[in-house]
Amino acid sequence: HLKESTMRKHWIKFLKKNNLDYITLYGLRHTSATLLAYNNIPMINIAKHMGHTNTRTTETYVHAAEEIDKQVNDIFEDISKTTPKLL
Repeated sequence: HLKESTMRKHWIKFLKKNNLDYITLYGLRHTSATLLAYNNIPMINIAKHMGHTNTRTTETYVHAAEEIDKQVNDIFEDISKTTPKLL
């Protein structure tokens, strides 16, 4: 069995070797679930991928995708309310 600190050391070494910004393994897990949700993968499939037995647990991971969608919708709604000036 690997200790958490051993995994973290290997992960940091990998990031440095590949010139990547630091993200925790936990953050990577959230990112994975968020990207799946953002690409319209059904919640039940994301839950299975994450090893969750309950989709409610998974929903906490994909909350960010829903927030991004709301922000995008708000931006386009604001844009649609203004009349662009033609040159």
